[in-house]
Amino acid sequence: MKLLSLKSCVLAAVAAVGFAAQGEVKVVRVVPNGEAGENPDGASWATAYGDIKTAYESLGADGGEVWIKKGLHILSNAVEMAANIGVYGGFAGTETSRAAADPKNNMTLITGDQELND
Repeated sequence: MKLLSLKSCVLAAVAAVGFAAQGEVKVVRVVPNGEAGENPDGASWATAYGDIKTAYESLGADGGEVWIKKGLHILSNAVEMAANIGVYGGFAGTETSRAAADPKNNMTLITGDQELND
């Protein structure tokens, strides 16, 4: 099984440093597949999206940040990265600031292997 860890793999969008300094940044949250509630909007951990692609696309042209809760996340489709969207893992699912993320203790794994057999 091939897994990407946000702890050891920096996604291209994270290289977009500086866009956060321009004002309020919209944040959407993602929980592992199957943990999302009925009407997810990503505005809080309680209403987090259940997949990274939907969360990412919800930010639109204005950009922002995607905070990803610890656990295994299976991508159903490719996510086209944008320079104005930061992607961060290492969250326990209670944090209210990006600085509170702890990637060492909250391992975030992302895979595109739907069958978990590669």
